Parts: sequence; structure tokens; C-alpha cells
Amino acid sequence: MLTVLAVCALSALSCTDEELTAPHAAQPAVSVNTLITSDTLCARTQFTITSATAVTTLFPNRTTCTTKLVLIRGQAATWAQSPNRRLTLFVRLLNKSGQTLQMPVRLYLPSTGITVLAPSGTPASKVVPLTPDSTDAGGGKIWFIGGTGTLAAYDSTVQDTIKVNVMSPVTQARLQFTATAQTSGGLPPVPAATNWASLTPLLTTFPGDTTYKYRRNMLGVEFDSAAVASSYNNVLSKYSGTLVGGIGGGYSHPYYVIQFPDPGATWAAFDSLGVLIQAEPGVRSILHLSHLSGFRLKGRFPNDNGISSGRADWSGTGTLRTWPWLAVRAPLAWGCETGLYGSAVPKVAIADAFFDLLPGDLAVPSSQIFKPTAGSLINDPAFASGVTLEHGVAVASIFGSTGDNATGMAGMIWAPNLDLYAFATGQQQAASSVDRFKQIINSAITRNTRILSFSFGVGGVQDTEVAPVI
Repeated sequence: MLTVLAVCALSALSCTDEELTAPHAAQPAVSVNTLITSDTLCARTQFTITSATAVTTLFPNRTTCTTKLVLIRGQAATWAQSPNRRLTLFVRLLNKSGQTLQMPVRLYLPSTGITVLAPSGTPASKVVPLTPDSTDAGGGKIWFIGGTGTLAAYDSTVQDTIKVNVMSPVTQARLQFTATAQTSGGLPPVPAATNWASLTPLLTTFPGDTTYKYRRNMLGVEFDSAAVASSYNNVLSKYSGTLVGGIGGGYSHPYYVIQFPDPGATWAAFDSLGVLIQAEPGVRSILHLSHLSGFRLKGRFPNDNGISSGRADWSGTGTLRTWPWLAVRAPLAWGCETGLYGSAVPKVAIADAFFDLLPGDLAVPSSQIFKPTAGSLINDPAFASGVTLEHGVAVASIFGSTGDNATGMAGMIWAPNLDLYAFATGQQQAASSVDRFKQIINSAITRNTRILSFSFGVGGVQDTEVAPVI
């Protein structure tokens, strides 16, 4: 969209190695958010290596496991003793809770969940899971099975792969998992309490600016309005988070305040955690939580000759040269952005009578100054460019003169992405101001201009009978 500013006008259970059967009919979704957890013996598998290339597995009996979540086999496991002793398990999770669940299902293998059965006495460290989606602080491994969406009652997830390195001399071992999932429903309410602020903080600071301190083990997390409970639970489960409060409960975009295990004392470690959580499905934004940093209004005061001869000129109401900038709070704007802080500056254009005499402090490339073509000009000696008539140059200088360079003046943006459109040049002007106006509008749209400042009367604008139609 182009905006035109018209300045002139503006359990003990048997096990079996079984294939997946067809799913049962789906059951109605339950809107109450409840955590569903597998029974103790219904989320484990046992394997026995029988040769250099063969392995057998035992999975829970889905008939005996009558409730909650059951770990079942997908396709047959594979074993390759050479070259790297790699066991590959193909697993699914069967929803026997009788309720619709949000995916993914979290399959957790604690560090104590590995037991070597043969040879007896072999340490569990000889069996190493290789493909977890996440690892918790205690060394437990986590897989997120099933992707996004929901899992109907008596359906199973899509197949996932768990690869394990089985070191010699192990020939038989058991993996004891815990499977959890949330029933289908919306996000829980954001707590109104702000008692998280009284929790003992772990702090970090941004490099180069130690004034601001941030709680490195907490983040505010905002979810999309369409997010469901699985998005929220995924963040808490995957990153071992604990809900400790909220910000803005009752408003349209509140934040859950979530405490995480300490990511480390450096800003890089803290920032990396935020980047990961920001990328999780359903997360709309994250908020860094400051701690006793207070409020500071940042300002920047340029040293341009045409504005100021020293910092004192910016005190109080300023001087004749600085008070206009103080009146529009320009130093505060410069403290936030000057066009030189590394962010992309939007395209802005100014259309005016002349742009013949540009001061050196107004750095606009010639390729971004557009004048009428020679064939569309007519002579008008009474309408000549000059210092007294360069209104467009004055407007452009106020907008975009280079600042803090001890030269000239400082514009509102010191490095603008600025196009200049002239209606005239020398002692010649466009034969048809209406056609020229059309050309400028079309060019500005083509060049993705966001704002066009237009300070030039076109046609009999006060006569509704003859006002031009553009």
C-alpha cells in the first residue's frame, strides 16, 4: 500500500510382537485438558540379538493393556552388527484412553529406563539411544511421536524410528518408556498472578549494555490465537518448563511466564533458548523478562553545524536551531533509529517542484532523482529553480540530511531510502502537471514506495468542476 501525504492539504503383562491392526472408530473430542499417561508396563520394549543380522523384539500386548497409551510395533526391527552395531526400532503409540488426544505424544526414556538383561551385570551405558528429539537435564531422552493435529481414540500414531547403539557384549536389553499426551482442547487460561517476579532470579546481560538485566531462566511465551493445548504442552515438555505466572491475562495477547532449567550465564545461551522456543508450532512470540532495569529514554544528539555547536544547545528548550527538533522529540526518535542501525529502511519519496540544487549533506544518488523527460518540458522563464524556490530540497533535507557528521543539518532519517520526483528543472516545467503526477504515482508504486510526500498543487483543486481525475 502506498500512502500519499498531501502537504498542501493533509503392569505384569504378557508380551507379543504384533503388527498394527486397523484403527477403530473415532470417539468425540473432550474439551477438558487432561494429561494422559501410559501404564507402567505398556510403554516398554525388549530386544534380543540372535545373530549378526537378526533381532527379535517384544512389545506390550495391546489387548491386555486396556487403558491409556500403549507402545506398539510398526514394522519389524532391524539389526546390523557390522559396522556400527546399530539397532533400529519402528514404533507407534496406540491411544486407548477413550479420548481424543493432541499430538505429538511425548515418549520419554529416563536415564534409569535402560536395563541390560544379558549378559547379566553389564552396565546400562552399553545401550545408547541415538535419535532423540530432545534430551532433558537428567540425561533422559525424548521423542515426539505423531506430528501435529489430533489422535482419535483407538487410533495409533504414524510410525517413528528409534535408533540405538548396542555395544558388545550386550545381547538382550529392555527399554522402559513413559508416554504422555494431552486431551484435545484449547489453551489453559493465563494466570493473573505475577508472583514469578518474587522468585530468585538468574540474570544475564546483553553484550555491550550491562544496564539492562534479564531473567535468563524465564521467558514470556505467547501462543497464536488458534493454538491448542498440544502447543502449550509441547513447550513445557520439550524444554522441561514450569508455568510460574502470567502477564496480561484477560487481554488479547497475554504471555505465559515459564521457568526453564538454566540455559547458561551468557546472553548467547539465553538467546538460543528463546530462538528455539520461538520456532515451536503455535508460538506467536516470546518476551525477555527484565529485572530491576528501570526505565530509560534513550536519545541521540547530533553535532551538525547547522543545528548545534555543542551538547548544551540541546538542554531545556534548546536554541533557535535546536528547539524545532526538540519540539517534535527528534532526539528520542534518533535514539531508536537513524537509518544507520542495520535494519532495512522503507522506501519513501518526495514529489516537489525542483531538485536541481542538492546540498552535499543530502546524499541521494542521481539514480534516485527523477526529473521530467526533455520531450515533456516547456519553457517558463518565470518559473526558475533557485535557492529561494527550492522548497523540495528543504523538505528533503529535513527528512534525510546526513546527521552527526559536523556538516550541514541532521534529517529525521540520516541514511534514508529516498526517491526525489521533480515537476520541473531549470527554467522548464512539465507540460502537463496531471500527466507528470500520474507518472510519479505509477513509478512510486513500481518502486515499492511506502510513503509519498507530495507538496505541489495540481490543477484547479478548489474547483470541483475542473479538478483532475488521477
